[in-house]
Amino acid sequence: LDSVEAASPTMRASVLCLALCASASAFSPSATVPSLRSIGHTGAIAHKSPLSAPLTSSSDPRHGRSATRGSSTAALRMAEVVYGNTQVAEAKDTQTATVIWMHGLGDNGNGWTKLRDVISIPHVKWLFPTAPVQPVQICDGMTMPAWFDIPGLKVKELRSDEAGIQRSIDHILQVLEKEVASGTPSDRIVLAGFSQGGTIALGAAMQAKMSLGGVIALSTWYPRGIADSPDPKNAKMPIFIGHGENDPIALAEWGRKTFEYITELGMPTEGNIYPEMGHEFKSSQVTDLKVFINRVLGVQKQVTLSKPLGMTLEEGEEGTVSVASLKEGG
Repeated sequence: LDSVEAASPTMRASVLCLALCASASAFSPSATVPSLRSIGHTGAIAHKSPLSAPLTSSSDPRHGRSATRGSSTAALRMAEVVYGNTQVAEAKDTQTATVIWMHGLGDNGNGWTKLRDVISIPHVKWLFPTAPVQPVQICDGMTMPAWFDIPGLKVKELRSDEAGIQRSIDHILQVLEKEVASGTPSDRIVLAGFSQGGTIALGAAMQAKMSLGGVIALSTWYPRGIADSPDPKNAKMPIFIGHGENDPIALAEWGRKTFEYITELGMPTEGNIYPEMGHEFKSSQVTDLKVFINRVLGVQKQVTLSKPLGMTLEEGEEGTVSVASLKEGG
């Protein structure tokens, strides 16, 4: 990074942008994941009035991962912000829970769909929303999928686009509401994200007015000043924070500070700093995520009994209660 700091502003922006986008996804885009489908959104969100209108659908090819330099950045910023389609990777077994996963800068929802098979929890459906294509200042005004604009890598710059962050939080809350309306209880849903997507996952979870199953935030930073504390319904929502020790983009210190801040809020927080890992997603994180998701979104099964079921309960340590014995007949 020392050589980057010494470079010209234009070269430095290009190098930083390349680093951000090159590490944005764990996987190559995939259209071969079984049970993969795409859903659109209706309506539109105007950049100047992010809270005044519903969402819009687009089949615009710009929602791919390639970035193009915009010749009229100002005009693009004033245009409607259009969110891409949400990719859906269906559960392999009977679906009883959902993870909504947000990608990083320059990527799209399709870039993460293989997570379903990599983490492999049969009863979980995965939703992968796609950010709107818009100019990004740190990338010299190039247009690409971005949840919000980033003018630089200083802490205040990372969250300076408050309107853009809030607009994307609103979009994810609408994705959440649609999933609940489809039949998945809110406490059986986890919001998750990488880099920019992790910031949106944290913000949406804190602002959600319904109880959630949990949050996963990887290689990211907390949206202070936008979502400072959770709704009372999520005061005890479990959160997992993961960060690469050698991350040159989102420094590991930001992950530690996010962990400390959320812990101070009294929320059950866990996580890991992964040695020799940069701004990326690696297999070393898979086990931690699988354990966390299985714990907060464990298997739910319904059992039909021919006779009523009776049970004897006994009190354990620290006020816990366990089933001592079961019998049919009441």
